[in-house]
Amino acid sequence: VTSDTLPTAYYLTGHGELTLDDTMSGYVSRQNIALEPLSLLSVESVPDDCACLVIVSPSSDISEDDLSKILDYLEAGGRMLLYTDYIEEDMPNMTALLSYYGVQIQDGIVIEGDSGHHIQGYAHYLLPDAEEHEITQSVIDGGYYVLAPIAQGIVISDELRDTLTVQPLLTTSDDAFVKLVTDWIVLPTKRATWLVHLH
Repeated sequence: VTSDTLPTAYYLTGHGELTLDDTMSGYVSRQNIALEPLSLLSVESVPDDCACLVIVSPSSDISEDDLSKILDYLEAGGRMLLYTDYIEEDMPNMTALLSYYGVQIQDGIVIEGDSGHHIQGYAHYLLPDAEEHEITQSVIDGGYYVLAPIAQGIVISDELRDTLTVQPLLTTSDDAFVKLVTDWIVLPTKRATWLVHLH
């Protein structure tokens, strides 16, 4: 099947986001998805042709106007892929966005207390369990591990509105906990991603 029109994923700019590396950009291209930058300062809304809004580890908060535009997009059936890194700056608008969708980012990084769920000797290099979902099925079927070094924890809110379902995709053991970075020396590394499917 051929088509002149490829779905477009827009990656947010203007908040100190990391750029997608060649590996990730190449993977997206091989899936026949076009990648375009998006500054919400210069547009009235997320473009109509946006198949997915990608936000990669912003180092500063989105504005209230950005929050409104993103919520409008998502409420109209849009999709978002969010990568996070631990930063000490408060991000109330990003927190509000995530809270609306039933999840909360934890301050600090995840330490895994179960030795079967981290690389030997590195309790912050997580080997989470992949939960059953179409997004993770190829990982499960292939018997692969997901490595999540220096990851932020995401917890699901206790009370979700009736129209919202949140399904974890990668989970730690019950022995995992969050530790503030100021209490612990962390060597810099590539970012890690925790995935949560929202619908």
